[in-house]
Amino acid sequence: MLKAWSSIRVFRIAVPAAVGVLFLAGCTNADAPTDAGSSPTRAASPSATPAATAPLAAASPTPTPSPTPTAPPMVVDDPSTWTIDFTTLGPLTRGTPASEATPSMTAFTTVVQEGCTWITGYDKPEFPSIWLVATQESKVSAQIVLQKWGGAAPVAPNSPRTLEGIGIGSTDEELTTAYPIVSVVEGTYGPHYSLTDGAGNYLNFAVTDEGFIDTIVLDTTSELASEYCG
Repeated sequence: MLKAWSSIRVFRIAVPAAVGVLFLAGCTNADAPTDAGSSPTRAASPSATPAATAPLAAASPTPTPSPTPTAPPMVVDDPSTWTIDFTTLGPLTRGTPASEATPSMTAFTTVVQEGCTWITGYDKPEFPSIWLVATQESKVSAQIVLQKWGGAAPVAPNSPRTLEGIGIGSTDEELTTAYPIVSVVEGTYGPHYSLTDGAGNYLNFAVTDEGFIDTIVLDTTSELASEYCG
């Protein structure tokens, strides 16, 4: 802060040494005639200079919030329009029986593997496969698996995606950019990525050696199963 200096000034009057008379400010000659009713005029005091003030800092511009991504309109027969969330994949909801999901999957071929009746699969050419994985004791889907093992690139344009654009065929760099808080989890066959909503729901991502996502699992744990039928 700037300091204001006082503007009061001291005046000194030099007089010859021979006179030897000291004139004091404010004294008058008693013998000098004065006009009736007149009074001595007092010299005006010098005015104080206003203290300098620092300029106000310019207000910072208010940042514009980024728009919240919104899900595109969903076409049930076109999985490329489906949105992946922590508990839903398009029209499918984790925790519901496969019998309730099948009517929405008319564009797919339904596949139930012999010996693994708790898994219901849905296949469609040029699209990732979808599996509803229930426990052996229940027909309720505990996991929803979206996968294209061994060749993510051909189906990538038709993959469902998260609101941030992550789907089958996305790169691990795109994943970590879209979700900076995604965790790396050591699995049975190597590391994978896991993302949670903090409410017990997880999105797990398996990545190929070339760095492409080939599996996305909606689950209640950050673990990625090494196999589903065995």
